[in-house]
Amino acid sequence: GCTRERNGRRFLIGDIHALRNRLQSEYSPLAAAATTLSQTPMQFRRAWVDTGLVTVHRFGLQELVKLTDLEQPRSIWKLLATGSEIGRLTGRDRTLCSNLEKIGRLKPTRVIGTGSRKIKLYSRTAEALSRFLPANPEIAHRT
Repeated sequence: GCTRERNGRRFLIGDIHALRNRLQSEYSPLAAAATTLSQTPMQFRRAWVDTGLVTVHRFGLQELVKLTDLEQPRSIWKLLATGSEIGRLTGRDRTLCSNLEKIGRLKPTRVIGTGSRKIKLYSRTAEALSRFLPANPEIAHRT
């Protein structure tokens, strides 16, 4: 095949295209992965990468996530959400869930991560949130 030289090294064009195709079929850019969960890259990093559920692979200047690593966050996100997400969906403050938790009306369904990197996840269909649903019924049906 054709080659290009750079710094005295030869690169086969076919190999470069094969690598690009493999990356596109097995990985997703971090920003695109975040979008699939309706999160910003920063929210995605905090909820999934910093807690250790998803690993980011650097390739050049890109941050890539394996598509297979996204299966667990997708399945979790269908049923659970962070307090910030629930606050956004109900049109309330991000502290809604933590305030309900303080008065004993809501408990986190799952905690991921440890120490300062832990994230509390709450059920999208929790009884304590039902009174906030008329403002935004999407909270119980969001995928």
